[in-house]
Amino acid sequence: FDLQTVNDLTFTNLSIAGAAIGINGPPSSNSDRITIFNNEFYGNADAGIFVSTGNDDWLISGNNVHSDNGGFARGNRGIYVTGSGAGVSGITISNNVVYGHSRVGIDVGGASGTVSGNDVYGNDIGISASSVTVAGNSVHHNTSSGINFYGGAVVLNNTVYGQLTANATGVYITSGEARGNVVYD
Repeated sequence: FDLQTVNDLTFTNLSIAGAAIGINGPPSSNSDRITIFNNEFYGNADAGIFVSTGNDDWLISGNNVHSDNGGFARGNRGIYVTGSGAGVSGITISNNVVYGHSRVGIDVGGASGTVSGNDVYGNDIGISASSVTVAGNSVHHNTSSGINFYGGAVVLNNTVYGQLTANATGVYITSGEARGNVVYD
């Protein structure tokens, strides 16, 4: 699904597989107030869900997003939100199960909003984020890192454990704030 100037749309109870991107909000497509709830995304080459600059107020919740590893150089992500300039505002990524990506499970940069209550495991990096609040997630058994955070908000009350390689990092922060996280193994 390639969204171009679409507003107030809900995707629910779907299985989306075999595309380059399962649901695509490309740069400046001005698709706002999109709800993606209770779907399954798998086997997409670039990402299960992609949201870019100019698409605001998306709710991505209750989805099972796994194994989106088609080999595009920029892809292999479950949920990918990226903004520049005005960015992406009002993004909510909550209560999803995201696993089996050779790059990043949930990758959010240049956006405002929250990443919360997700179960993220079996990726190279579980969550990579900047400018959003990352709170209350369970991030475990990823290869190189649980959470990479590059500032702009806070990493709060996450449980991060069992990263798989000898030099793996539970939580890596370049700037910003971390409070109340439980990190072990």
